[in-house]
Formats: sequence, structure tokens, C-alpha cells
Amino acid sequence: MHIGMIYGYNVGIGYLINYSVIYNHMGALTKQATSTFAEAERYLGILESSLNRKSKFTNDLLYNIVSLCTEKLFMAFLSHFHYNATHHTPMALFNETNKIRKLPDEFRETIRLIAGFESICQFDAFGYKTPADAEIRKMTTGLIAIRDYIDEIINQVPKEMI
Repeated sequence: MHIGMIYGYNVGIGYLINYSVIYNHMGALTKQATSTFAEAERYLGILESSLNRKSKFTNDLLYNIVSLCTEKLFMAFLSHFHYNATHHTPMALFNETNKIRKLPDEFRETIRLIAGFESICQFDAFGYKTPADAEIRKMTTGLIAIRDYIDEIINQVPKEMI
């Protein structure tokens, strides 16, 4: 039994239900991508303000904000392409994103710098070092470039809508 038409084709109830589920899922991921990107921009705003004046936050806290911003930027990108990351370390997120779209080499250098200070296990705290002001600045400027790149991709208007 055909009950409707999608793109000029007669379709049955089973197809319509599947189409509806897929459409709703994709719509949810698109909303997730834009809300996650907005959250990343809020973190980056804190970091950007530290470029112009001495931050009221310590470099340890600024590094934690760098880490959160990094995760949110890459998760926004991956959600836009309906992909869920298997690992959430900076380098793993970079690698998974790089599989979907080849990223500029300078992004890898930013992520390596960020990952170099990562301590995700209590045993990693041995030898932990706080990033210096210059390193926080370099991380922040790198994240600004990553943000601009991802923003251009996830917020572009499809050609058929122009």
C-alpha cells in the first residue's frame, strides 16, 4: 500500500516511518552541532580576552578551558557530519575529524601542543607542567583558526538554498 510521495516516488508506510526517524535523528544532530559550536565559542571568548589583557584565571584553569574548547569544536564538526567520536582526547578528536575532511597541517601542531599538557589519569600527574603564558597564547590563536575553519563548514548555506 502506497500512502505518500517523497521526491516524486510512491512510498509505503514502512519507508515513511524510516524516513521520519532518519530525518528526526539528522535534525537532532544538526541542532547538537550548532549548540556544541556555540558552547565552544563561549569558551573561546574567555581565552580570546586573555590575549588582550592579563587573565584573572590561572594558566591551569585556562588550559582546562582550552581542553573544553578543543573538545567542543571537534564534536561540533563531527556532529555536523553525523559522526560520534570514539575517543575524546585532543589528538583522537583531531584524527577522527581529519578522516572526514583533511585538516590544515597547522591544526595538527596546535593539537599536539594542547595534547602535550594533557593529564587524564591520576598517575599522569607525576611530572605535570603548567603551560606558560606564551603556550596558552599559541593554543588560543590556534583554536581561533580551528574555530573559523569549522564555522565556515557547519554554518555554510547549501548552494541550492542561495
